[in-house]
Amino acid sequence: MTHHRARRKAFGRALLLSLQLLATHPLRTVLSLSGLLVCVGSLIVMSAVGEGAERRILERLRSMGTNLLSVIAAPAPPALGRPRQVPVYTVLRAADAGAIMLESRLAVRAAPAVTRSVHLRWEALSAATLLTGTTTDGLRIRNMRARSGRLFDEDDDRELRRVALVGGTVARNLFRGVNPVGRAIRIGGVPFEVIGVLESLGTDPGGIDQDDQVLIPLTTA
Repeated sequence: MTHHRARRKAFGRALLLSLQLLATHPLRTVLSLSGLLVCVGSLIVMSAVGEGAERRILERLRSMGTNLLSVIAAPAPPALGRPRQVPVYTVLRAADAGAIMLESRLAVRAAPAVTRSVHLRWEALSAATLLTGTTTDGLRIRNMRARSGRLFDEDDDRELRRVALVGGTVARNLFRGVNPVGRAIRIGGVPFEVIGVLESLGTDPGGIDQDDQVLIPLTTA
């Protein structure tokens, strides 16, 4: 008990001395407190900004599919005159998606897709965008939903119908406020009917606008 009383008295004396020192130099006290408040406020703001950025990135990942794995055939790099030690595959076929489903116990869905840059035209207006040809499973994997109109189905793919889905950015750039559904557009000079406008997917973590694209059935592509 005596030891605790001594510690309390020592703490009380130290606290009293600190208050006296602070009262003796009011300007210095105010500046010190202001600096502490600025530091604490900056940390709170930085933490909030970091949490907001993390939340936006997670939302973008969720819009793409958090368990999505893309396999892309890349050009074979030059071997610089030396024999290549490992094979480099530069071609993928639609049947490879079916092989993934057969061989992998972990794959839930697999879908082939082809992409290329194209020019769209509607009446006197034109726009450059990305064309993707895929299957109905490809639409499900990428969480594609129609904001208006409808998505293409297996019949559209099997019968090579020239139907197209446009993203929100394409709809704004090409149609300028006109409802695209039911309109005829030209993709690289070939006529297609717009059957649906996609719900917004926003930008991906790399900053690419996922709404700046047009989708058509894989077999048609």
